[in-house]
Amino acid sequence: CSLARQGKPFIDATNAGRRAAPEIAQNGLNLESIPCTPAVYTTSLGDLIVLEKTLCFQRMEEIVEGISTYSGGSVTGLHAVMGSDLKKAVFPGPVSLTMKVGKAIRGALKSEKAPVDAMLNALGPLGYKLFEGEVFNYWQDDEFGFIWGIAKIKGTEEFEGHDMKIWYKNEHHISWLDGKPYVTSPDGINVVDVETGWGLANFWSAEWEQGRKVAVVGVKAEDRWETPMGLKIFGPQHFRWDIEHVPIDKAYKTIE
Repeated sequence: CSLARQGKPFIDATNAGRRAAPEIAQNGLNLESIPCTPAVYTTSLGDLIVLEKTLCFQRMEEIVEGISTYSGGSVTGLHAVMGSDLKKAVFPGPVSLTMKVGKAIRGALKSEKAPVDAMLNALGPLGYKLFEGEVFNYWQDDEFGFIWGIAKIKGTEEFEGHDMKIWYKNEHHISWLDGKPYVTSPDGINVVDVETGWGLANFWSAEWEQGRKVAVVGVKAEDRWETPMGLKIFGPQHFRWDIEHVPIDKAYKTIE
């Protein structure tokens, strides 16, 4: 990151934990009921918007979605937070975990070993190999300032004869194994190339070429996301899916 290149310290913490989130409301500040205003937003068109007061994080999300939709799909924003509030709201550790996983993948490639295995070893009890196969269908839309869609993967190796479907809104949030709900947000769902360990991003649909060999790796969310408030703002029903979230360590199954 830019701070590291300048020799400055970087806080090993994020506002959403061990995964990315598509919406402003899905953050630790919201979990702790910390106010989301005042906030300042800018657009690529040169607009400067000051939001002095709003009902809640979800209402802020709706306002910014509207601005983004009519501003080329991009808005940059900052809001003021007291240091004491930030300390109790953020999730510590994901930056160093990401560096650990990246280092393991690079080491595996250098020694001609399987990068997905290295990734899982680095994640330890937080990581789960959910599926392996080939991309056979990928659909995408970009309404309301987000990238939405479905990815379908046909099983290979030990997953031969099975299939996985993943729904995404910027990031992956709902998975189905053989047509039945499987792992869901707030747990992480990552699709990676089996040969390189490189994650497939929904912002570049060309990466999802038919026949590409991929693995689906799940990452357990922090316990704070498993609370009633956490599931309210980051579980399947928040995304309007009538699916009950089952924590990944309970949902995970070995394919027979």
